[in-house]
Amino acid sequence: MRKRKQGLFAVIDIGSHSIRMTIGEIVRKGSFKTIEHLWVPVLIGRDTFSKGVVSNQTVRDLINVIRQYQEVMKSYQVEDYKAIATSSLRGASNADAVMERVYNSTGIRIEVIEPIQEMEYYYYSVKKTLKDRYGFMQGNTLILSIGGGSTLIMLLVNGKIAFTQSYNQGTLRLLRSYDLPERYFDYALSPVTLNFTNSLNNYPDIGLIDTFVVLNDDLIRLIEAIGEDREVEEVFRFSSARFKSICGAVEDKTIEEINKKYSLNENVAGTTLMALLMTKKFFALTEAKDLIFPDLSMSQAVIERETYHDDEDNGQAVSEELRENIVSSAVYLGRKYRYAEDHSLHVTKLALSIFDQIMDIYGMPFGERLYLEVAGILHDIGTFVNPSSHHKHSQVLIASSEIFGLTQSDMNIISLIARYHRKSPPKPSHIEYMALPMNLRVIVSRLSAILRVADALDNIHTQIIEDVKVSILDTRCEMLVKIKIGKIEYFDIIKNAVKSKGDLFELFFGVPISLEIKV
Repeated sequence: MRKRKQGLFAVIDIGSHSIRMTIGEIVRKGSFKTIEHLWVPVLIGRDTFSKGVVSNQTVRDLINVIRQYQEVMKSYQVEDYKAIATSSLRGASNADAVMERVYNSTGIRIEVIEPIQEMEYYYYSVKKTLKDRYGFMQGNTLILSIGGGSTLIMLLVNGKIAFTQSYNQGTLRLLRSYDLPERYFDYALSPVTLNFTNSLNNYPDIGLIDTFVVLNDDLIRLIEAIGEDREVEEVFRFSSARFKSICGAVEDKTIEEINKKYSLNENVAGTTLMALLMTKKFFALTEAKDLIFPDLSMSQAVIERETYHDDEDNGQAVSEELRENIVSSAVYLGRKYRYAEDHSLHVTKLALSIFDQIMDIYGMPFGERLYLEVAGILHDIGTFVNPSSHHKHSQVLIASSEIFGLTQSDMNIISLIARYHRKSPPKPSHIEYMALPMNLRVIVSRLSAILRVADALDNIHTQIIEDVKVSILDTRCEMLVKIKIGKIEYFDIIKNAVKSKGDLFELFFGVPISLEIKV
């Protein structure tokens, strides 16, 4: 990623019921101060979630607001900016047309970000805001981000991401069930709460949730209207009793009464009530004593992330932190599907060792290493479905899962690398593989070739191959392996497995594998 210049940076966030812009001044050491934070209500989500398209009038409103923001940026002489949209456009069938109309009218390109990218932005911003307060970096922390069209969930264990989930259910969607009996509201929300509970049950080693963090702009405005004091500059904290008192004072009122009492915009009062009820439901699922409400918007979170680009050393540290969270999420995903952890992690270790020793020879970018690492961890999770053809099941499970820090495109690539760890190598008849552009097919082929060999080295799942040294010679790839003492009788089994599964390696890299014992 390019180094971000110091100075002013603006983010336009096109949300479900409003369009926000934050202008921040990026200062040294990866920090920024807010210069301007603007908010204009535009109900894009109401169109998207009820009709599936954004109406012409709403597009005109969107363009007018962006033009107003352009004037503000011009007055501050802001040249560096980013425009993003989330579920408000993700679910609209005419999203491409909307974005093109905006570009033709304003010259601004909108980037529609995936839920997993939203989580990444929020995670780093929450982490910087909370630091090590409130047990955020210890124990089990639930981060609940409530939007107008979607709900995002992150579960952290000792500061590392265990799993993430996103749902197409948010406050604007829930408003449709507001006038119905309470059981209908519960029914509308149940896919989110039940799936989260079931996910927790898949990880019996995680235990109880003791820290609860809620992200929602509407609730921040309600808290400010009530007159609550911030515990620190950017954080509100409530005890269970105080939160229940707030719920009791608000939830029995009509939307009109909430709007009048707390001076909220009429378009926001309803979504605020829905956000409060959702928070109450999730809080009941935890053992947390307090609720933490950081005062963070998506536009601020994006600027927060951009500030890391100011310092090259800091950027490298963030990259390593991201890798650790990706690996942590992959491991927990493996546990969800009851994978053989010792085998999977050992295969991953061997695969990465092979990659590191040949990457310069074959010009493989270091960034591909992460694909191989995640594919190695998850290559066998398909056995949860059925040991037979488990490589195909692994592909489906990985492609349909979320891992913090990885896009859907990343997951598709990783799923194919895992798929080809055994049985047939890639073929023209494989639709998902052929749907990739050629450069990505090359990545899948060479990384799965390495993974096949690493998996063969632990063919009997006992981790008897402790290390492998790779040398690329003129006519062969020499692999010298260190074998556990007293296990040499298994070497012939492993050698035959490598011979059988080394086909793709030889095909891609042009050299057969010669396996010998290191003396």
